[in-house]
Amino acid sequence: MRSGKLLSLLLFVTIVFTLASCGGESPSMYIENAQLTEEEKAIAELLNMQQHLRIFDFVVDHNAKRMRINTYELLNGEWSPISIDYHEPLNNTDGRLAFEFDHLDEGMRFAIQSGGNTGSASYSTQPEYDTLGMGYGTSTMSGRTEIIYGVEMPVAIQIVTSKSSFQSCSVNYFSTPEELAKYGYEHIYAITVCFEDTASTGGM
Repeated sequence: MRSGKLLSLLLFVTIVFTLASCGGESPSMYIENAQLTEEEKAIAELLNMQQHLRIFDFVVDHNAKRMRINTYELLNGEWSPISIDYHEPLNNTDGRLAFEFDHLDEGMRFAIQSGGNTGSASYSTQPEYDTLGMGYGTSTMSGRTEIIYGVEMPVAIQIVTSKSSFQSCSVNYFSTPEELAKYGYEHIYAITVCFEDTASTGGM
């Protein structure tokens, strides 16, 4: 089963962070695309999952309390939740996130590996529209993004449309959904991650 493959891959890989000193300032807390080793890439290819996995590494400080994952659909120019608000406690300052999906209108599975612990969750839905002949385009977070506690960060945006041609939209459009809506695509989805400390969780 694909979900078992995902967990096997996460348990196998060793979290490797490369902190390169490259002249410019690098944020102390960040999330970025995982730098997989050749061995890890070979395993993903063997499991035929390279097209469905998006893997990210993150670094936080000791104030981190939990992480939240949300999935949204753009409706009438606003983001509307389409899955449970998943919470995962954090007891380590670094880790790895993996998102496994093909079409977000059908569901998603994700997993977190941090401090020797692994957690996962998933949701599945049945599209309320006919997807025959529709095109899909997915954009994911690129580069290193600074983590600010309590702020949702988009890691993926997916477009579903019957238009004969369309362009993928940067995940930065998440903060301006009204602009994204102007493209006229029938369905647009987003995945976000949010790291929280005591202040942003209300002391929970």
